[in-house]
Amino acid sequence: MLLFFEVNIKMNISKYLLLPTFLTFIYFFSTPANSMGLSNYIENKDNPELKQFFLTHISGVGDGIFWSNAFAESRYGKAFFCSPAKMVLEPQNYVTILNRLIESGYKVETDSVGFALFIGLVKTFPCESN
Repeated sequence: MLLFFEVNIKMNISKYLLLPTFLTFIYFFSTPANSMGLSNYIENKDNPELKQFFLTHISGVGDGIFWSNAFAESRYGKAFFCSPAKMVLEPQNYVTILNRLIESGYKVETDSVGFALFIGLVKTFPCESN
């Protein structure tokens, strides 16, 4: 019984630590892990020679965020963002969301494309309960 109680307490605590842990992980580890910072993207996004690289990179980052969101929703019952059920997020959708966030003048606190895209997804698809 004691073991169940300890596990139950740890699981309840982990629900409240999920978002801060996820955001901290993205903040500290996403820029060194990839070859492109947000400032680099902003400076070069209109370069036709880099368009496919940016599309591929942002698509990969977006897919990772999408699956992290799906995992958080299934495991902890709370999603970071809630895209429409029948909408498929394709690579160009991620680029559009990132570009709109940049054009809106939103100040991203880190030089991470991943963190900026995460913020863009949360702002574009807010959940009703958040």
